[in-house]
Amino acid sequence: MKKSLIMAVALIICGTFATSCVSYGAHKKAVRQRDKEIIGLKQHRAELKQAKMDLDRENKEFVGRNLELQARLEVAGKTTTTMRDLEDNLRNQLIRWAKGHPGIVIGDQGPDIQGEVLFSSGSATLKEKANDILNGLAEIIKDNPGYIIRINGHTDTDPISKSRHKWKTRENMELGAHRALNVWIHMKSQGVDPTGMYIASFGEYFPKDPGNKKKNRRVEILFLKAKASSGGNEGEMSK
Repeated sequence: MKKSLIMAVALIICGTFATSCVSYGAHKKAVRQRDKEIIGLKQHRAELKQAKMDLDRENKEFVGRNLELQARLEVAGKTTTTMRDLEDNLRNQLIRWAKGHPGIVIGDQGPDIQGEVLFSSGSATLKEKANDILNGLAEIIKDNPGYIIRINGHTDTDPISKSRHKWKTRENMELGAHRALNVWIHMKSQGVDPTGMYIASFGEYFPKDPGNKKKNRRVEILFLKAKASSGGNEGEMSK
């Protein structure tokens, strides 16, 4: 009886010890799992913090770019308005200058002057009255220094072989070139910047009206893109 009681007590003690061992192991495992989860949460928190910092930086950069873009758009709008004002002013000056001078038409790019206004038939010598007309135009060009000036010489299809003027080639292309050149020379003499002007001759090959020789004999004074932004390309007055 006494032996049986001792064995029973021993079994109870062993069971209790075994249970304690199992509970301690499970607890230790749970603690490790918890620590692992805490580390994972800390890493996730750090990643979220870094992501927020990145977003804040990108947002700051975006705001800065947006402000810069708005400033550029504002400047561009003011520049466009200024250019339009300048072009409108130039056009109005040309219209006032052309009044009282029959044979001068203000086109999209500048004045179109009929040949007989400036020259006698077959001649590239400026008429006396042409000097006064061109003097007024020279003042307008000087008042609007932002443009490149192209002077185009055009003729009709009549041959110049019977002209009393001596031409080397007897070609209308030569006549158109000399007329444009003499206008260029006169403009230069009036103080127009020669580096902002050039000439071209089209002779009889680009008629304004194939059925009207009078309209085809002309000199065009074209106001092209501003010198500061030309980049070698031609522009024109706003239409």
